Amino acid sequence: MALAGSGRQVPPALQPVNPVIGDESFVATFGRQPRPEEEQLRVYTHLRYVEQLLRKQSPAHLSEAQQQQRSRVLDHLKAYYERGVFPANYDYPGERKPCFIDRDGNICAVGYLVEQTAGRALAEAINQRHQYSRISEMKDLPELSAWAESAGLTLRECAMIQPEYVPPGAITKDYATRSALVGGLNIATTLVQQKATPAPRWVSVLGMAGGAFAFYDGYSHFIDPYYGTYIIPQGENTLSLINMASGSTAFLLSTWHLFHREKASQNRKADIGFFQTASRTGVGSGIVFTRRF
Repeated sequence: MALAGSGRQVPPALQPVNPVIGDESFVATFGRQPRPEEEQLRVYTHLRYVEQLLRKQSPAHLSEAQQQQRSRVLDHLKAYYERGVFPANYDYPGERKPCFIDRDGNICAVGYLVEQTAGRALAEAINQRHQYSRISEMKDLPELSAWAESAGLTLRECAMIQPEYVPPGAITKDYATRSALVGGLNIATTLVQQKATPAPRWVSVLGMAGGAFAFYDGYSHFIDPYYGTYIIPQGENTLSLINMASGSTAFLLSTWHLFHREKASQNRKADIGFFQTASRTGVGSGIVFTRRF
């Protein structure tokens, strides 16, 4: 996808999450365009928005059986997005693409609805022929049209449901940089508190602040503050766990040193600290324990 008149490629993170309604869901919910680091929240918000929209638009011409099935299908959709496990686009690094079932076995929203109401076999058959296709491109699948009709959905409504996904695995530059800087601060304050006899109080306070920020930064990438749900961020989950672990360690160590400064400086035979590194392609951390005899 290129910017009009520019010839430049639009990054996948900035491409619309859905080809039918674009980012209408996010704008309607938050009053702004989504940011690149909000990918999982973006998919979650889109599915939630469409589920509620389709409940309000239940067509009058549907039979009673279709109306009932439509309601059950939308119940499945709600359960799906609340679980928060979405497929990944592993094979198209330069663009946002739908993915029916990814190589890890994670299934898309429409695939999940098919699976829950018509069986996994049909979902697998669709995936075999149209893994990265939009609903509008599945015209050679009469079984999909038949399923949609029985579910009380139109193919356009199915296309509205179907999100498109960015390639997984990339840690955003801002999050990696922030994690590295705060991690470095926490390492520095921990080392000073371990080596100084005793360390100044302001170092412990700074360590507590840095540790609390690192924990909150990691936590916020797992628990969405708007919905209060676990949304499993792709590509950043390991770094988020490291931030929570190292942040809590720095906070607890700094708190102990603040209130036990004199004790910490006397007869120290053991030291404990940690290290942390982060980049756009990987993260690492560890705990260092030394003892003098």
